[in-house]
Amino acid sequence: MFLRARKSLISWSQFQLGWTSVDANTPVEIKQRFLVRVNEMIVAWLLQPLEIKYVLDTHCTKMQTCPPNASSSINSEKLKGVFAFGSVTLKGHLLSGEDMFSIKWEEDDSVWYETLSFSKPATFLSLATYPYVQWKQKLFAKQSSVALLKAVSDS
Repeated sequence: MFLRARKSLISWSQFQLGWTSVDANTPVEIKQRFLVRVNEMIVAWLLQPLEIKYVLDTHCTKMQTCPPNASSSINSEKLKGVFAFGSVTLKGHLLSGEDMFSIKWEEDDSVWYETLSFSKPATFLSLATYPYVQWKQKLFAKQSSVALLKAVSDS
């Protein structure tokens, strides 16, 4: 399950929502720049530029002994594995901030998806529509979880 979830995250499944998308062929690697396409109306869409700042990829199979504190950078010694990456907004994005996406493989074999985001308006447009922007961020968090679960189930 962890490896399928990791593969789905690497192929940007969490962004393929109809109203938002990222090119699935974009590599998940440090310094990689990418665009999030956001469809706001039938004919209007926005391209939001970001850059990946870090990638954490560690996991232990049943055949391996996990090194002590292999997951110390994510504050848990009870993880069998983690795949995570974080991105920052670039000039031209409506917001200024960071996002993090992670798949965690717990000691009990459960697998969890988490997305974290913090941002502030970077333009007058985002400042004027900030309540709507925050609502869209919450909607993304919910829908990205569903999309990732579907991608894992389908693989």
